[in-house]
Order: sequence, then structure tokens, then C-alpha cells
Amino acid sequence: LLFNSKQHGNTAKAFHQRCDGVPYTVLLVHSANNDHVIGGFTSIPWSSPEKLVSKYDKNAFLFSTDRKEMYINPDKRLQEPTV
Repeated sequence: LLFNSKQHGNTAKAFHQRCDGVPYTVLLVHSANNDHVIGGFTSIPWSSPEKLVSKYDKNAFLFSTDRKEMYINPDKRLQEPTV
């Protein structure tokens, strides 16, 4: 486990201190407001540049555990999970 907001601090700075430069990561987010768990995968290393930079990752995807769906992007469903 690279980062846990409860252990390492719930800030972007704390996240990037631990995750920058690390490729092939899965990010899980638990929403305290509605108890949803969402996440994503990227093969590109995290970075925190001076300016916001968008990068394309053909391997990246998002997922939702409550809807049990995976997405290439928020507008296009990739596949139904088999589990």
C-alpha cells in the first residue's frame, strides 16, 4: 500500500510525495457521503508538474463497485465484470 489518506494525510501533497514516479497503480476512493467505492488504473507514473498536464494511457480504466461497471472513460462502458 503506497498511500492511505488516514495514515499519510488527506492532501494532494501527501499523495504525490508517496506516489509520484510510481507506474502501474490502482487507486481506490471511498466516498464517505454515500458509501460508494470507485477506482481506476493507470500504467503511467504519477507526477505533480507545475501546470496541469493531461496524459493518454491506452491501458487506463475506471470502475465503479456499486454499479459493477468498468469504463474506458466516463462516457463509454468497457465491459460488464465477470465476478
